[in-house]
Amino acid sequence: MKTKRFILSPHLCKNSRCKGPELLVKVSLGGVINRKCLKCGRMSTVNLADLPALECENDGTSLRAETQQRLYGNYEYKCEKCGKTWEVHKFLPLAEELD
Repeated sequence: MKTKRFILSPHLCKNSRCKGPELLVKVSLGGVINRKCLKCGRMSTVNLADLPALECENDGTSLRAETQQRLYGNYEYKCEKCGKTWEVHKFLPLAEELD
């Protein structure tokens, strides 16, 4: 995954008056990612359950989302078939790019 991706969280905004869709965004160059509501702009922290199911671009296998222990809790997708991994923060847009 070399180009930036727009990835929606499987959850809606937690603001009870909004409930808009949330996009995964990078909030720092160090790899911290958040969810940003596309309707109200509210930012929320991300946990593993916020990462949607994706397919490997090499072989179509379902990717497994996991925490990267070596990178201080950042997230990655891993293909069990071909072994390729993608660090999530490397292909998300910066939050400020969406303002």
